[in-house]
Amino acid sequence: MSSFRIVEHTADVGLEAEADTLEGAVVALVEGFGELVCPEGEVQAREERTVSVEAPDLDDLVVDLLDELNYVHQVDRFVPAGGTARIEKTAEGYRVRLQATGEGYDREAHGHLMEIKATTYHGLEVEDEPGRIAVLFDV
Repeated sequence: MSSFRIVEHTADVGLEAEADTLEGAVVALVEGFGELVCPEGEVQAREERTVSVEAPDLDDLVVDLLDELNYVHQVDRFVPAGGTARIEKTAEGYRVRLQATGEGYDREAHGHLMEIKATTYHGLEVEDEPGRIAVLFDV
């Protein structure tokens, strides 16, 4: 079972996600990201986007994944609702492949979006078993 919660922070906003595995925590983080950027409307799982990143450690993997998801959100106007994640250990570090589900932004259905400028390393916590991620976004 996975869950997330939105954490208010001075001039920033954060998410904390927990699950039995790190992959589950990543999916909960994606659900939370969708709720952060689209607080007024319900997002349906009508489309799918693949986001893949590689990084030398788990901290960089989470930050790079969220930054790439934010890029897809801003450029394609894709609002995530959930998905599946697969994390693999590689010779250089880690690789994650996220199959994000969601839909394109519709102002009538979703209202106003919140802009996330970047994912920060401030207060970042990544725990593998059980999965737990705490992250702050610059808004």
